[in-house]
Amino acid sequence: MRIAILTITICHLLFTTSPLSFGSNEKDPVDEMKSLRKAADQGDVEAQYSLGVCYIKGKGVGRNLSEAIEWFSKAAEQGHAKAQTYLGMSNLSGVGVKTNPVEAVKWLNKASEQGETIAQMALAGCYADGNGITQNLIEAYKWAAIALAGDFFLSEGTADGFKIAKECSALLEKQMTSEQIAQAKQMAANFKPRSTANNSTFKP
Repeated sequence: MRIAILTITICHLLFTTSPLSFGSNEKDPVDEMKSLRKAADQGDVEAQYSLGVCYIKGKGVGRNLSEAIEWFSKAAEQGHAKAQTYLGMSNLSGVGVKTNPVEAVKWLNKASEQGETIAQMALAGCYADGNGITQNLIEAYKWAAIALAGDFFLSEGTADGFKIAKECSALLEKQMTSEQIAQAKQMAANFKPRSTANNSTFKP
């Protein structure tokens, strides 16, 4: 389905341009990486997530997708929404792991419930195409509507992503009844993101 292709396109566009806070200051990169690794080994969720990003982008370390997935997994298990998004997208696209749509949906759903826009658009595509989950156009439209209603697309550099997201919604509408669209919009309006406690003490 073209909707799923468009959704994956937007997710990759936004996924690969996500900012990295680690290494953005004047600290010595070697010392900073040691501090990051130490905090991650001690179970600090933000450090684990940041280390995963470093490995996937080759920032301060050699690019290593397997290591990235390992650290994202640790952070995701602790409820880190962005790590869950990375893990879901990796399983969806086969980056660093074997493609596993069911596992992808599991993590994308967790991140979506916490308000992660990229995860919400990817999850919309999964529901639209029946990829890793039973096809459900109402759920697909709901998650696309929630993503579009957030502040994410107000950020600089997301104009193209917003255009593609709107196109996804328009394509969904063509396959849905007016009752289904109304139901999906009401579900989106009732959505409230779930927060997860973050006890991280790591400061990048």
